[in-house]
Amino acid sequence: MGDRYKKIKINSTWLVIAAAAFALAVIACIAGISAGTLAGRAAEAPSDAVEGFFEALVDGDYDKLNESITGVSAFNFDFSSEDANAVLAYNALKASYKFELEGESSISGLDAVQNVRFRYLDLNALKKDLNAEAKEILTEKEAGEKNRRDLYDEDNKLIDSVAEDIFNEAFGRLLENSESYCKEEILSVKARNVRGHWLTVPDSALIKTISGGTVQ
Repeated sequence: MGDRYKKIKINSTWLVIAAAAFALAVIACIAGISAGTLAGRAAEAPSDAVEGFFEALVDGDYDKLNESITGVSAFNFDFSSEDANAVLAYNALKASYKFELEGESSISGLDAVQNVRFRYLDLNALKKDLNAEAKEILTEKEAGEKNRRDLYDEDNKLIDSVAEDIFNEAFGRLLENSESYCKEEILSVKARNVRGHWLTVPDSALIKTISGGTVQ
């Protein structure tokens, strides 16, 4: 089976795109950093600013989130796809977010740092197990299938539609166990005082975690 299995080509691009769609937009904004604007929801303390950012992220309130940041133009969380798995991956990532502030803010002039314990779905780890899960499903199908022609074509290559079904099932199985792929990190989140109010400053480390580790 090993040789035949090598002929299965997995296109996991949707898994990466699902997580990174909005993060790539953020990166584009960071490339042209703006001075930031005073937002109506700006906080009176750096811890309040960072907490407001993560609350908005968890709640999916992206208007509120964009009002709480500086240093980038805006986060773009618009995502649409005709691929059901891509939508599932994206929604599972967002549903995995949890956070807790750690300790007090460290303030130096107009800048501050607030540590945050943040949990997210590690899509890179999930993607690494996708092939092994698909291989296991293929083994199950081979054992239960009486007619090989229902799985393989004349060239002994797995039928495309069968391969697609296998990987859809593999992803579904892994996603059912998504808790085991959740990762927790302590982030040092930056904040900046803009005209007397504190706003969160998204950086590459923050973007990496909210993208499920798919954006480096």
